Amino acid sequence: NESDFQAAVLDLLVQLLLIRHFIYCIAEFLVMLSHDTFHSKQVIKVQDIIKYYDSLLASGHEPETHGRKQKKTFSRKINYR
Repeated sequence: NESDFQAAVLDLLVQLLLIRHFIYCIAEFLVMLSHDTFHSKQVIKVQDIIKYYDSLLASGHEPETHGRKQKKTFSRKINYR
């Protein structure tokens, strides 16, 4: 049935958008953990976050959806530090 197919495609698109937002939220959380001002010791190192982004981009995913925006946000936050 065509309407069932359209509903399945729409569900898939919604899930993809949620995953994209989730990846961005995880990136923001990792940046917050890298700041010493939020807690007594650094939980994750800046180098580890950069390594994560580089491996994400090298995995073959589209840069527009998997990392470029997050890497820019990360760079801005680190520069303000």
